[in-house]
Amino acid sequence: MPMLKLEKNIRKLREKKDILLISHAVLGYPSFAVCEESICKMADVGVDIIELQIPFSDPQADGPFFTAAQQISIDSGTTVEDCFRFAANICSKCSSVNFVFMTYFNILFKYGVRDF
Repeated sequence: MPMLKLEKNIRKLREKKDILLISHAVLGYPSFAVCEESICKMADVGVDIIELQIPFSDPQADGPFFTAAQQISIDSGTTVEDCFRFAANICSKCSSVNFVFMTYFNILFKYGVRDF
């Protein structure tokens, strides 16, 4: 089975250090501009992996902060397409960081798993 790019990158990082730093951002919270600034700062200080959370309207598994952040993002009009555009931009801007999406399967199901 071929190794994913993320897995290869993690293996390379683990050769250099024992612990990887992973962080998280709810996309669109409090705005995409602030999100971009925060993520760039995370990259500048050496965060290895950043979860980009696509906000969901009924986040049953998240705590109160992430639930509130997702609702604020949704209320401001954030869409899945906005998140994809943001991710494409931030991945090229902060190429030293590994990015992963975090979301609920409901979004993938509604969007279409193959199209996602």
